[in-house]
Amino acid sequence: MHGSGSVSDVRDETGKAREYDNGGKRMTRTRTKALAVMLGASIAISGVCAAFPAMEMEVSALDTTTQVTYPFATGEDAFQYAPTFTLAEQWTAGGDVYTFSRVFFDNATYDFTDVDYIAVQMRVDEGNFPWFTVGITDTVGKRFMSMASASTPSMYFLSENGSMRELTITGESITLEKGMCGTLIMPMTSMGQWGVNGGVNLDPTKANGFFFTTMADSVWNWAVTVGEIAVYKGEDITTATKETIVSLSGGEREKGKYESIKPTLSFPSDSQTPAPEAPAIGYPFRTGEDAYVNAAEWGGFTIDGSKSNQQTVRVDLGTADFSEASYLIVQYKCGGSPGLQYKLMEGNNAYSMAGMNDSPIYFAAEGETTSSKTCNISFDHLNVLTGAGLMGALIIPMTSMKWEGAAGDLTKIDSLVITTNAQHNGGFDLLIGEIGMYEGEAGSGTFTKLLDLSEKQDDKFSVTSALEENRGKLTFLRAARQMLGDATVDFTADKMVEGSFTKAEKNEEDEIIYTQTGGGIWTGGSYGKRELTTDAYGDQAVRFTALGSNPYGDAYTAFDLAPTGGFSWAGMKGISFYARNDSDVEIAFNIEVDCKTLVPVNGEEKSISDRFNVKQGYRFWLYDINTGKTTIYMTRPTATLPAGFEGWVRIPFEAFNRADWSTNGVTKEYFMDENSTVTYLALTVHAATYANLSFTVNKFGGYATTPQFSSSFIDAGGKTIPELMGLTQEEN
Repeated sequence: MHGSGSVSDVRDETGKAREYDNGGKRMTRTRTKALAVMLGASIAISGVCAAFPAMEMEVSALDTTTQVTYPFATGEDAFQYAPTFTLAEQWTAGGDVYTFSRVFFDNATYDFTDVDYIAVQMRVDEGNFPWFTVGITDTVGKRFMSMASASTPSMYFLSENGSMRELTITGESITLEKGMCGTLIMPMTSMGQWGVNGGVNLDPTKANGFFFTTMADSVWNWAVTVGEIAVYKGEDITTATKETIVSLSGGEREKGKYESIKPTLSFPSDSQTPAPEAPAIGYPFRTGEDAYVNAAEWGGFTIDGSKSNQQTVRVDLGTADFSEASYLIVQYKCGGSPGLQYKLMEGNNAYSMAGMNDSPIYFAAEGETTSSKTCNISFDHLNVLTGAGLMGALIIPMTSMKWEGAAGDLTKIDSLVITTNAQHNGGFDLLIGEIGMYEGEAGSGTFTKLLDLSEKQDDKFSVTSALEENRGKLTFLRAARQMLGDATVDFTADKMVEGSFTKAEKNEEDEIIYTQTGGGIWTGGSYGKRELTTDAYGDQAVRFTALGSNPYGDAYTAFDLAPTGGFSWAGMKGISFYARNDSDVEIAFNIEVDCKTLVPVNGEEKSISDRFNVKQGYRFWLYDINTGKTTIYMTRPTATLPAGFEGWVRIPFEAFNRADWSTNGVTKEYFMDENSTVTYLALTVHAATYANLSFTVNKFGGYATTPQFSSSFIDAGGKTIPELMGLTQEEN
């Protein structure tokens, strides 16, 4: 019913938006001339552009008879200083699946108020891929990007010989093909404001870069080289004034002028420098059920792109001597890949990854005997890629860190500090477990554990934030898994915050203004809010209310519960959770689950994720803790809560089928099998039907035993839901 929008890169959110809201100063004006182009075929020649052959046809405005001066260098040396963005493997770690790559302009900002066209020198080295979204960003992460709803729903590709090819925009994306080599021409009239901008339009006076993004779970094995960038001012591109805003005339630009989340970034000069080998260091911490005990989970804050809000978790190390250390090693698990900065503190002196961009970070999954590279430091932060969603060890070379400002004393390190900014990162739960250091050469050195969590060490952890209204929280794990009888408890609302997605009145330019606070509600859907409350047991729960349909989006209000998931229901029979109908009429909602598991693909097992939800005509159970009654209902295709109901819901996995639009390859036979992981959990409500009706949920998990109950006519045998869950009379 909906797509996820969990975000976690260093600079801004990444997620698929479906609100098409064009506007903003001169960018939105309708031009009388359309850019008409010729179609052609693409031919790949390594390192050299090949032209698209011209086709004879009648066109208006700009056509193949128009002599357009090619804006950049041509021939063998055209891309000699240009970097290449590569995504070699499918992204299946759950959470945010969107790539994000950006080329910053030569100057910190450029005023796009009077720009009519953007020209990007580009070569597609590998891959034929759709869903390639392009545009520009400003200094606070807002986007102006390709949109089919724009007044000119096409972009164009110009070859070196002047022939052109039309690239029709579908949704928000164009399609690129291997061998395309030349210049991407982006009319400003082919773009619009990103729906996830939150109702705040990109500021054209503060544009800072060209970006492109796609979905890494659907589109991979591609490589794109990006060279110079220019802008045209003038509706007639043949007479317009051109200005180059990304120049390679002086050779390769510094790596800090580029950003790439998930795709690797390489430069022509990199081939002359051998890549460092991953250190031969394996996972050094606890394994199995004990791996989680007494670890801290940090989260409870959401993205708020409107203001800076630095979040910090500090771990007290006493006094540790890192003077001979080769690596800092931290037990790590996170369903997504948020941008995090790690620092070793000596008093107020920080030995950190700030200023160490492009330095490598490594990861060893639980049980592995060696490591692999997970990412490079980007914008002073790391974004775990390989290993996201897995229990493992983050291995940070000491050479990937340095002193900020004045040098401190590595023999007197007192704490580990991890920071992020809620303006750009949130909606994740980061496990911070045991901490150690490695001295000597990898594979032959010595590992020393500095924080041992075999006993409680809660007082070693603390959190702060710049803004109290959206502050991070800590939860300590006392057992490998919380249980309620035969049911696991994998999601609780204790770290959630309040939020809403609403529509404001139209502004003076007749634009609809969207507002989101707190996150956790999919902005491609309809309107809703979430509030904090308590359940029948006095624990923090979350109340959801649909607020009406969005005519520009999906008909369903979608509430994220565990957008990064990361737990398993393998071996269970179905989903168990607490629910309360806070309305005086019946209310119904669907359950959305992403199941990631191993599936045979072309003779090989691949880790693939697909969305499953409740379908029509399956039995499920309601146990009302106030009446003591158990009732069997039928899905339609929703979970239905009668008016006045409060208690426990059990829905068998049999009731779930793969969503029609989710076609990666996880069939029903693999749903919640022994290799599976839940990577996403959400609830959806038909906004128009249930507008302004509220319900409360908490304590989602899997149940192991099918419940039974007896009546005056039937002795079913077996155990009831309260018996299976171990609920006492007082708890019922």
